[in-house]
Amino acid sequence: MNSNKEFSRIYSKPTHCWHTEWFVLFYKESQLKKSAFVASKKVGKAVARNRAKRVLRAHFIERADRLQKGQYIFVAKQAILESDYKVLSKRLNSIFKRLKLYV
Repeated sequence: MNSNKEFSRIYSKPTHCWHTEWFVLFYKESQLKKSAFVASKKVGKAVARNRAKRVLRAHFIERADRLQKGQYIFVAKQAILESDYKVLSKRLNSIFKRLKLYV
């Protein structure tokens, strides 16, 4: 997802939206599987923002083959920088199960 229109369309009417202390997940049903990872300047300087996006991307890639097709946007929060990998992984699994996004 590169265009502002795509982001706006998903932000305005997501199929699912989920908030945690580490990130916000927006999901919209679609025929394609697309993902985007966003970190605002509130997260920190560029190094911190890039690390936050890398952490979310790594967790998503681990599960990508089991997820339904759709458009996923992960918006990182500052707390993700201090999070434990295992705790975040368990939380992400439970969110995907609750939203019934696993195939």
